[in-house]
Amino acid sequence: MDRLKRLGRRPAFQLFVLALAVALTYGHTLDVPFYLDDHLSIEKNPALRTLDPAALWHDSPRRIVGYYTLALNYRFGGSDPAGYHLVNLLIHLAATWLVWGLARALLDTPALRDRCPKGARWALPLTAALIFALHPLQIQAVTYVVQRLASLTALWYLAALLGYVKLRLATGPVRWGWVGLCAAATLLALFTKENAFTLPLAWWLLELAFLSRGRFWVWMTGATMLAGALGLLWATSHLEVGWLRRLDALTRETRWFGRGDYLAAQMKALWWYLRLFFWPAGLRLDYGFHRPPAWSDPGVIAAAAGHLAVLAAALRCVGRRPLPAFGVLFYYAAHVVESSVIPIKDLVFELELPRFGGQFNIWGLNPALVPGMLSLEIDR
Repeated sequence: MDRLKRLGRRPAFQLFVLALAVALTYGHTLDVPFYLDDHLSIEKNPALRTLDPAALWHDSPRRIVGYYTLALNYRFGGSDPAGYHLVNLLIHLAATWLVWGLARALLDTPALRDRCPKGARWALPLTAALIFALHPLQIQAVTYVVQRLASLTALWYLAALLGYVKLRLATGPVRWGWVGLCAAATLLALFTKENAFTLPLAWWLLELAFLSRGRFWVWMTGATMLAGALGLLWATSHLEVGWLRRLDALTRETRWFGRGDYLAAQMKALWWYLRLFFWPAGLRLDYGFHRPPAWSDPGVIAAAAGHLAVLAAALRCVGRRPLPAFGVLFYYAAHVVESSVIPIKDLVFELELPRFGGQFNIWGLNPALVPGMLSLEIDR
């Protein structure tokens, strides 16, 4: 028994377990055919017929990294779905390993270094990574080929978070290596999918919960980011300035409904996503929500009040319970792009972003992950 325990605590064995879990869960999906956007984005997309970066940039400049990987798939495998699915599976496995590595790194931060029970140091990272790898909400990100953009962004996003934590903990010349990883992963994420723009907010949450323990400058930085975002949002809606008009156009997919109406719909949608995380029954691509409710709807008001209460509780607990607080706050941070004031045609769509919420109850040894990083792969 002791020998098995020692084996289970070895990093190489844990990484093998994660690889085996992903292979057994998704290995049978290599023959899943293309569907929905796969046909338009892959089979009928002339930009993928070449590896010319200029052509890909012209086709989709903000997602060129993701589409370049699809172009590589086409170069070596044509329209055979198996190669695309294999790459998706490998991306998911790499992201799973990064969740494991990030969880281990967080346990070495000042907030947790002296407070984490010995057994949790190997059990919690493995548990978090297994939930991330095997949760049903991940199915679309892995098996829907074009949603590689979501899972690939999650991969770069997690690498940037891990690089940031390691950078803050390292000393000496090795810090420059972590700087390089963080910078490269950030750049790749920004040109894979738009939700990577929440990375500065995620770094701020890492500082708040684990690295700087809520120092005054951390709070001031957060307040400045919030004030700047609100001010810019107001300016795009009220000031007739050329670059603000262009920014307004870039930060909306549709004009079917306004920013306020879309936000009202997301007040309910965010609770719906939480329900799917804890009880993933009835998963589908389209949930039939096509018209946003009004802010006069009592359900919207109750949902918004609930979100504010949860956020307030998480901020209050950030010093005493950093992991649960981080999990809750990251869940909302990861949804800033798709579930706030940037109108998207699909009010509610299937989830697929990293399902790593970082919510661990360290002291009770009862890991309960909220879909914070699950939200990294959510795409609508």
